[in-house]
Amino acid sequence: MHWIHYAVIAMVSHSVLMVILKKITISGLQTEIINFYFLLSTTMMMFCFAVTRNSRFKIPTNLVIWFVVLGFVAFFYNYFTIKAISIAPNPGYVVGILSCNIVIVTIVGSVLFGSPLTATKIAGITMMFCGSLLITVV
Repeated sequence: MHWIHYAVIAMVSHSVLMVILKKITISGLQTEIINFYFLLSTTMMMFCFAVTRNSRFKIPTNLVIWFVVLGFVAFFYNYFTIKAISIAPNPGYVVGILSCNIVIVTIVGSVLFGSPLTATKIAGITMMFCGSLLITVV
């Protein structure tokens, strides 16, 4: 499959995830409890998936620090995303603000990975950013 196919599947999954998380937050469970069971079930499923694919669980030692940093960033992302979803009247508003990460990721990605940042791409980023603001603010 092409990377776009994977991205579309992830986008649809993320959309469903946000709606389910909103439904769960309405129940009154604490954010940390929701995160715990959400990440526990995800970890168990990923473990089973990796085992069935005969994946090796060993990682290079030079990547350990990156996994620690990734864990911290993921903690903040998950906690504050669920907190925002629980308070927002519509989970789409939260996703709209989260979508503004396109600006950061694209600019940093072009610097770190040498991906060209053309005028067309800048226009697209600007329109997506404006669209996200219109959904969340207006």
